[in-house]
Amino acid sequence: MAQVPDFVSLNGPDNVGKTTHLVRLTGRWDGFQPLGSVHEHDPEPWARVAAGDYARWWFETSTTVELTEMLLVGHAKRAAAREAGCTGLLDRGLPMLLAVATATCVVKDGLTVCEAFKTITGIAGSRATAPNPAEAGRSPAELDNRFSTMTEVRRVAWPAYEDPKWSDPLRFQQGIAGSSWPCSRSTPPGRIRSPKPATARSTCSSGCPPKVSGPATSCSPTPRSSAPCSAAMRACAISGGTSSPSRDAGHRGEEAISVSGRQVALELDDIQRGVLAPRPTPYAATYLVFHIGDRAHGRELMRRASAVVTSAADSVSPSGETWVSVALTSHGLEVLGVPSTSLETFAWEFRQGMAARARALGDDGESSPEHWEAPLGTPDVHVVLTAVAPDPERLEAAIDRARPAYEQLTGVTAIWRQECYALPTETEHFGYRDGVSHPVVEGSGIAGSNRLETPLKAGEFVLGYRDEIGGIQMPQPETLGRNGSYAAFRKLHQDVAAFRRYLSQAATSPEDEELLAAKMMGRWRSGAPLALSPQHDDPALGADPGRRNTFLYAREDPAGFVTPAGCHIRRANPRDASVAGEVRLHRMIRRGAVYGSPLPDGDLENDGVDRGLMFAFIGAHLGRQFEFVQSQWMNDSVFFGAGDAKDPVAGSHDGSGGFTVPRRPVRRRLPPLPRFVVTRGGEYCFLPGLRALRWLGDLRD
Repeated sequence: MAQVPDFVSLNGPDNVGKTTHLVRLTGRWDGFQPLGSVHEHDPEPWARVAAGDYARWWFETSTTVELTEMLLVGHAKRAAAREAGCTGLLDRGLPMLLAVATATCVVKDGLTVCEAFKTITGIAGSRATAPNPAEAGRSPAELDNRFSTMTEVRRVAWPAYEDPKWSDPLRFQQGIAGSSWPCSRSTPPGRIRSPKPATARSTCSSGCPPKVSGPATSCSPTPRSSAPCSAAMRACAISGGTSSPSRDAGHRGEEAISVSGRQVALELDDIQRGVLAPRPTPYAATYLVFHIGDRAHGRELMRRASAVVTSAADSVSPSGETWVSVALTSHGLEVLGVPSTSLETFAWEFRQGMAARARALGDDGESSPEHWEAPLGTPDVHVVLTAVAPDPERLEAAIDRARPAYEQLTGVTAIWRQECYALPTETEHFGYRDGVSHPVVEGSGIAGSNRLETPLKAGEFVLGYRDEIGGIQMPQPETLGRNGSYAAFRKLHQDVAAFRRYLSQAATSPEDEELLAAKMMGRWRSGAPLALSPQHDDPALGADPGRRNTFLYAREDPAGFVTPAGCHIRRANPRDASVAGEVRLHRMIRRGAVYGSPLPDGDLENDGVDRGLMFAFIGAHLGRQFEFVQSQWMNDSVFFGAGDAKDPVAGSHDGSGGFTVPRRPVRRRLPPLPRFVVTRGGEYCFLPGLRALRWLGDLRD
């Protein structure tokens, strides 16, 4: 043997003889050292995970960083076990481990293969300590062939892994994997190649993803959906063909948009106004939560709601100057009698509910669901009604007028209410101007806040339309799912006194305190962005909606010396910055309203008043929008190469991690951060279209 490699790994689908060949290789030369699989070298976490519901941990409750680290730590320990002078034999090497993590990331986070691979290699690059046996120089990006990881995951929905046989970690890893690298020698460690840009090849209008191909990679972006594909969609996915079902567009208030050369109508008259339209300033709002104890009364509530909910096509509300939105939880749909076959077509995050997703969202410690306000996070929450008016008096008058409508329905009970508001200054309790950034949605007729941002596909926010990767997400039946959206409602308590104390203690002067506040947020408190006003606050800029959000990062500030990469606004929307992931797949519509009275200016001690934000996140993809941003961008920093640091303002801090301000010649490290924002409750909801509300009202047993 002219050159003795450090490692040889066998990678491929299950039951093709990998283990048998490793045994045979061991017998052929005494310089081979069998090292086995990763779980054998780091058994404790694998045994702990396998002791519970293994598949659920893998696909639901773990984070992408957590499961990838578990694979990489085992790989590092396995590599370290190689004896000097020996060639280690690896049962599934690094390419297959990355393929497993990438495939799982696609399923968990709703990413395309290329985006998931970029995320996983970003984690590997910053976390892995093992050498990289680059098996024959093959790129792990080459996933999509007949025996590929993605083929296996696409064809086998994750619940199939609930079979008891998958409780064994090695067998589970074999089952979910299946990348087709042959037995090969290692080459010297080298940097893993990232996929090159791909080009669309074909699109299936039934909702299948477009086939994508490009140099060194052949990927098939898979839109997130918990529902199995229809037979037609599966056939199209296998054949790569294109189908073009026609749809009549005879609806009032339609906006025509061009997708793949065809005109698609956005049915504004059937979309709730609260999905697309920004709220006025100032305004007062209330959230009302209802429990349905009688199915017939619940259906009647839906019928009455359909008459008062305003559509996105209407400039005048049926309720005067008060705007009303109605949303339902998964439990609410079930109580109304929506068939289980229909419920199964909704996003599985929605079906689980926000409380069940707490770990992925960073809702731990005092933010964990056991500390939430009752009844939030429980099966008792069925309907969430949001009302908005220009002032509290008109809001209360409208609610008084509506109260008999639901109080007469003895089977419907109001069980929770939260008052909130937006001041003319648009500031929240930490003192920053809020509600500055709004994406532009193709076909909505509503301008975005950043003139440099290309309009996003309607399917990113409204169900039943094509999204950024060409897929169509739509619960069934179409009457129920089309023109709806998902919403994540959150009640977030703000510890204003702690935030003020932190800035005061970390700063060297009042001016430095304001600069630190701006560096943590990415904007001065007036709303003026550091990107446009790096040296000082500019209140006139902050008050100008036409200028204050029109900027990018890549050209002027790629390293984050002006707007730190870890600040709040750059995490929430990295724009064109170089990060792991495709930013346009993670954009959301955010709505925030303040609750509770302000802490008096200058006070550094808590006065015992509950104050904070009622936040609503709206989008068509709970997994790859809201949950991805919360877990990967707000509560981790792998996506821009900064380890496990969290968002300095809204992150789930435990007092162990600080914040770094990039600076020349020496960066500035701030003290460890306490948790400034605590989750007090939340719900995942479905915002039906107006026709869907009537359909729910007309359900029969």
